[in-house]
Amino acid sequence: MQVATANPEDLRRFFHQEIDRMEPSRLEVLNRMLQQLKLFELADQIDRGFDADRAAGRLSPDKVAEAVRAVRRDHPYT
Repeated sequence: MQVATANPEDLRRFFHQEIDRMEPSRLEVLNRMLQQLKLFELADQIDRGFDADRAAGRLSPDKVAEAVRAVRRDHPYT
């Protein structure tokens, strides 16, 4: 197995070579791993957004409680 470097273009070529050598049956596993990576990246973006909202005072307990009341008022569970 070839050792990949930190250079993004070298890594891209390395990954393409590795994928080309993979058994077709393993590609679905790779696809699931890539989807999981995307989910982690999105979760990180969401966390950073919530952290920014908290720091800006947009997620104070009072504002969250008011938002919950508004949703319950507009979408009753009964």
